[in-house]
Amino acid sequence: MKLLTILLLVLMASAGLMAQTAIAPAVGDGSQNNPWEIASLENLYWIAAGDDVVPTPDQSTRWASHYIQTTDIDASETSSWFAGEGWSSIGYWLNLEDNYPFTGSYNGQEHTIDALYINRPDTDFLGLWGFLDGAYIENLGVTNVDINGNFNIGGLVGEQSWSTISNSYSTGSVSGTWCIGGLVGSQTSDSTINNSYSTGSVSGYGIVGGLVGGQSGTTISNSYSTGSVSGALFVGGLVGARSSSTINNSYSTGIVSGDNYVGGLVGWNRNNSTISNSYSTGNVSGDYYVGGLVGVQDTSTITNSYSTGSVSGNSNVGGLAGSQVDSTTYNSYWNTDTSGQTTSYGGEGRTTAEMTYPYADNTYVGWDFIEIWAPDENYDFNDGYPYLREPVVSVEDDIIAVVEPARLSNFPNPFNPETRILFSIPRDVEKLDLKIYNIRGQLVRRLIPSTPYPAGEHQIVWDGLDERGRPAGSGIFFSRMSTPDYTETRKMLLLK
Repeated sequence: MKLLTILLLVLMASAGLMAQTAIAPAVGDGSQNNPWEIASLENLYWIAAGDDVVPTPDQSTRWASHYIQTTDIDASETSSWFAGEGWSSIGYWLNLEDNYPFTGSYNGQEHTIDALYINRPDTDFLGLWGFLDGAYIENLGVTNVDINGNFNIGGLVGEQSWSTISNSYSTGSVSGTWCIGGLVGSQTSDSTINNSYSTGSVSGYGIVGGLVGGQSGTTISNSYSTGSVSGALFVGGLVGARSSSTINNSYSTGIVSGDNYVGGLVGWNRNNSTISNSYSTGNVSGDYYVGGLVGVQDTSTITNSYSTGSVSGNSNVGGLAGSQVDSTTYNSYWNTDTSGQTTSYGGEGRTTAEMTYPYADNTYVGWDFIEIWAPDENYDFNDGYPYLREPVVSVEDDIIAVVEPARLSNFPNPFNPETRILFSIPRDVEKLDLKIYNIRGQLVRRLIPSTPYPAGEHQIVWDGLDERGRPAGSGIFFSRMSTPDYTETRKMLLLK
């Protein structure tokens, strides 16, 4: 019996060791032109591991390298790693002198990392990445995350500094104490998030947001969050608290609850921050300083935005904003029927009939319904309220002249049901995008998502389907190829 117990303990210890295996990527060298190819959880842990596990190349080199992901990755076994603490984040911050960020790039190529687990309630800067500085993350989804930490906790990134996140998303649950976000815990120093979203639940004590916990000197555009958000102080459907930052073309739809400084989109909007062309639809509840869009608006600006959710609280409660100090609000509205509020600090109250299609003449005054907003004429997308169009590109010119031009064409043209897109590039490029847009400039299909490409002649077939696999209707479309040095656009005609 004693021997059996010893054998079981040995087997359990061996299994624990095997659960955290680092395997070097089989392809790549970490350069921009030849990034490491991440094809498994073992490859992913190879990036994160300490020098005691992967001595060569050392961790500082791995955290400054470039990566692409080549397949979906199941990370569910991280729930048993490190005695139940889970994943060890890539990049961390200890203090001003001792911080070790990830400074390279990671292109998920539209793949996912599923069921990442972290349970380190006394640890700061947690996520798939703990700390980014000068990094670039794109085209990646982290799904069904279960992350719990202390300060600066996010589903994808704990803290983002001088970095860019684009075309990425998170689902699952994220919790912690301060600066907690569904995608990013804290966003600082001229960082940007664009074309990204979070759908998971987020909870914490202070500075809690559905997408980002806290913003400072940063930008969020064309992004959204839909999960529930709860906390005590500075709680927002999209962002908890922000300073000197920008939000544009973004929205939140989740239920938001807290104590003080609670808003459907932002809890505390302060210090020359701006919100434009954005909205929130979730119900908002709190105690003090509660607003349908913003809890407190302090020396900041709201333009062309609206809120529709119910709003409840005990003091300083407003349909659009719970409080406004030295701030301005332009052409922005809240629903007096659904919010239960007849007053607001800033904004103009309108009934449901006035805010839904066909809209009252005194509502959405000066809004751009050509490139930014779309009318929900049939109540199919947003219950009759205006919704945001897909990111728009200019399609006025068929060709944008460049030095050392590439060539882009398609055959047949007109076509039905598919066309072959031919392109050549004069030299190797670190990133090439090939996308299809409709006549309104809306994204229809990503054919090549930000991928390194060699010089030469290439071709790819567009089967006439959109991102969701639905057939595109007859009409004019544009193929748009872009690299860091040039952009070309060609007109195509689909006839059915």
